[in-house]
Amino acid sequence: MALYSLSGTLFKYVLLQVPGWVLAVAVGWLFVRRFDVPVWAGVVLVSLWIAKDFALFPYMRRFYESTVSEPRIVGDAGVAVTNLDPHGFVRIHGVLWQAEAGSDRHIAEGCGVCVRDIRGLLLVVDALPEPYSALVRRASPAARRRDEETQERSYHRSG
Repeated sequence: MALYSLSGTLFKYVLLQVPGWVLAVAVGWLFVRRFDVPVWAGVVLVSLWIAKDFALFPYMRRFYESTVSEPRIVGDAGVAVTNLDPHGFVRIHGVLWQAEAGSDRHIAEGCGVCVRDIRGLLLVVDALPEPYSALVRRASPAARRRDEETQERSYHRSG
């Protein structure tokens, strides 16, 4: 699996280097034709340019790999920010995600959700039962801020 992943990354890297190689060949040809540079020098310059790209691949590989960086949120709870009918938005760990309702085809705004799967940047979520849903709503950052503001206002009124 790692070799397949590496070959896909290498293919993508090489494909994105081709325009630079074409430019290097054009510049080498220009030097040979216009400035009377020996052909072997033009070939060496182009070869060095291509070798440079392959030498840099181990350092650049991570920028060309495509992986979902958030698989760890599968199973985590959040809150539906909009109605999911079946698409909408949810907030998981304070981050807004586009989501699709899984087995429940409609999830109401404010309902607690659990991440079941990730498809690219789309989360597949299921509604949480009401007791858990209330806990998730209370644990959300916005709800905590509202609770703190309410407590602060009541403290100032009583004091």
